[in-house]
This record gives sequence, structure tokens and C-alpha cells, in this order.
Amino acid sequence: MKLTFLLVSPLLFALPSASTGIRPSYSPVPPGLSGSYEGTRSADGITHWTYLGPSKHSRRRRDTDETIFDTYICTGAYVDGLDARSAIEGFNAMCGHGRHFEKVLAYVHGTAVAYGCSFGNGNGHTCAYGSYNSSSFLRGIEGACGKDTAGVFVLPDEKVAYGLSHIQNRIC
Repeated sequence: MKLTFLLVSPLLFALPSASTGIRPSYSPVPPGLSGSYEGTRSADGITHWTYLGPSKHSRRRRDTDETIFDTYICTGAYVDGLDARSAIEGFNAMCGHGRHFEKVLAYVHGTAVAYGCSFGNGNGHTCAYGSYNSSSFLRGIEGACGKDTAGVFVLPDEKVAYGLSHIQNRIC
């Protein structure tokens, strides 16, 4: 098991994708309603967000073995702790039903956004609750990056990332 922590300057995300391996960012989620959003990026680089509606929370049994693998990247950006936990809870509730997303899926609560990014060949990903999936990765950000701090968990082999950020920041 390999666990790596990196503290990264926000400037890194402004670098061209050829130098970092990170694809271009999606624009911030529009302010307004808390709930689920799905984003697509047009050929001209504009992000189009679709509001999917408020969260429908359901209680799920938490797996006992939620081991974390691969890499956390901590951006150092501030995220309100209560908003962050609610955004993560909302994203995980949405994923608990096996939600499939093509490029980016986000859940907003207050000033925080929890999100998943697919960097694959267009097949997308299905997020679900449980070990080795979005729920454990997003919960691990606070432990890896610190309280009230934004970060992202990257699984390069699977071509997917799950993160937490302030709603005004670019994601993915």
C-alpha cells in the first residue's frame, strides 16, 4: 500500500496540461442552489453546468475497511468545514446510488463543492459508496490536507479524481 501526500501551489493548476498531466479546469460551479450539478465542456472551452436537484439522502452502512491509496494533492485553499462536510455528504449520497458521470460531477453546499472528474477515454465513471471509491477518498482529504483545506485525490491508473474545493475555485 502506497500513500503519498503532496502540498501543491495553486499555480500548478494554471500550467499547461503537457507539463503536469492535468487536463484543463472546469469553470467554477455557479452560485445559488445547494445540490447536485453535472458539468460538460464545449469545444470552445466553456463549462456548462446542469443543476440536477437537491440531494436525496439515504442511510448506508459504512464499510469497515476504507483504505486509501494513490495520491492526495493539497491546494492549501480555504474551505469552510461545515460546508465541506455537507458537500461531501451530499456527493457521497448521490454516489451511493451508483451515479454515472461522463466528465465532471459536483455537489455544492454553501461555499464548498465536492466533485469527481473523469479523465478517461469518454466512457466516464460510476461513483459509489464504499471502500476504494469516492466516499473514502473525499473523507480522507481533511486528514491528508488539514482541517478546512481544499484538496483532491487522484487515481491516475483509473483516470479519475475526487476533490473538495471552494465554490469560487476552478476544479478538475
